Amino acid sequence: MPLPWDTLSHLILDCNASGVSSPGVIALLRRCTRLVSINIPLDTSDAVADLVGPPLSVPSLESFILSRHFLPPRSLTRLIEQVSMPRLRRFHVMLAGCDEVQDSFCLVPLGKTSPLIDNLTIYLSSLTPQSLPETLQSFPSVTKLVVFDDGIWDWDDDLVQPCNGVQLINLLADTAVCPALQELVVHHCNSLEKSTLDSFIQRRIGMEFANRLRRLEISFTGSWSPEVEIMSSEDIRSYLSRGLTISLLYDPPSNLGNPFTPDTPWTGLPLENDIYSAFFRNIEGLDALG
Repeated sequence: MPLPWDTLSHLILDCNASGVSSPGVIALLRRCTRLVSINIPLDTSDAVADLVGPPLSVPSLESFILSRHFLPPRSLTRLIEQVSMPRLRRFHVMLAGCDEVQDSFCLVPLGKTSPLIDNLTIYLSSLTPQSLPETLQSFPSVTKLVVFDDGIWDWDDDLVQPCNGVQLINLLADTAVCPALQELVVHHCNSLEKSTLDSFIQRRIGMEFANRLRRLEISFTGSWSPEVEIMSSEDIRSYLSRGLTISLLYDPPSNLGNPFTPDTPWTGLPLENDIYSAFFRNIEGLDALG
């Protein structure tokens, strides 16, 4: 397209348009070195094995989003090695599961080369109990952490298993991990314990005012049993009085894995049965939040 590529500051391609291949992402960044934000859909989950040329610097880039298809973690590692984004603040790339443990550390180099990131999205299916701690510790400036706990990937090696929501919350209960965290959003949660969640919230809202947790949003999938009370009405009222905004949601299974799936008039409506009715009664204290 006859565009002034070298002067563009913001580049957005509609998710309904043709996507861009992984090498094509690099090609775009080479032509648009003044970008501040880029949001494009991947065409396929192809590897970045055939990247050629010298390392690339995009010095003004602050927001980097790749959607639609899941990128293999090994491909992301190669992309990070190829592109320098020193001023990056928001990073969201849909990641697939890993074939080997070492691939699950793919985000660690990004934290070292882009230390200003404060808005980060991670996929638990691409991380292991070994890589999760080092990954989170690599992003000390994160104030908003968005997590997808899809559990949709089949791992071939029984010795390599993805981490889950319980492990994530247990780790974040240590206030030395992501010490600046103010917002935590967990999508498609399928494993969580009340004691784990209570401990996490108590420690995070007990921090100094500037760094305390201010917003917690958890959406549960159809595989989670709402008969188990994760948070009582008394708990909710107590946390609200201490300045924590809480959202507990039921997420239809049709939206799993893709945060860019457009909403429909039916999104969010609970199924008409006793189980889901019980779930919404358990969180009646949220009515005040609208």
